Amino acid sequence: DGDMTITFDEFLKYMSAQAAAAAAAARRRKSVNGVKQEFAKLDANGDGVLSLQEMTVLLKKGNPELSDKDIETLFRRLDKDGSGLLAYSEFVDFIFSRSLAEAPWSSEVPVPQAYRNRTVTLDKAELCGIRVQQVWELAELVQQVVQKGLILDQKNRPLTENSVNMHDVVLHFVKPLTMRFLCAFVEVLATGAQTPKWFASHWWGTPFRQTARLLQFHAAQRQVPDGAYYWIDAFANRQHNSLAISKQLQQNPLQEAPFAKVLLSPQCQGTVTLV
Repeated sequence: DGDMTITFDEFLKYMSAQAAAAAAAARRRKSVNGVKQEFAKLDANGDGVLSLQEMTVLLKKGNPELSDKDIETLFRRLDKDGSGLLAYSEFVDFIFSRSLAEAPWSSEVPVPQAYRNRTVTLDKAELCGIRVQQVWELAELVQQVVQKGLILDQKNRPLTENSVNMHDVVLHFVKPLTMRFLCAFVEVLATGAQTPKWFASHWWGTPFRQTARLLQFHAAQRQVPDGAYYWIDAFANRQHNSLAISKQLQQNPLQEAPFAKVLLSPQCQGTVTLV
């Protein structure tokens, strides 16, 4: 408090912080050593690099539901020299670094600081609500990018404000911005669980800016508090695990699906249909 003396409580707080930092560092060293051991098992010839096949085996040990396509996409992104091999140091840096693997359009439009780190781990998608303001901020970023003609449709035509939809947002924004962490978009925004008050039902083909405006309209009409959360599947589910999501829906009772848990939650006030 600046009085040039240290109380016992202040001393305890300081020591607790130091202990927490030391524990975090120890966990990191243990985790790095674990990855190193797994790497060594796969690196039979001891050349210190991973092939796509070796990386696939290693990542699927941690998450069996990762698809081969998503792993290959990740590998190609990390393999900057196109050698088809990934150095151990690069792989560990990817696993533990908090910096962002930049989105392709980021050379023209800077990635906002809010999207540069994974701020929380939420293993339950039903806790990954998103605020209207957070959706609108993403819509503003999307608009900046499309105004510069930086993303194209399947016919190589520049997407526009009226044509870019949720499919495009997931492909060109959500996945690139979460690629390093293989997490949900909400996990780069939130600091804790964001329990939804509303379930948003919408068509992915709707222009994204229109979807954002409809959310704003609903919030204004219903006088939804600024801190209230909506559940939107594109932002709540980990889009790199699309195969796992499909399997979950096929193999488990419907009420176990994240969207069903949101709808059945006593905290959910209702469903808003965005059309």
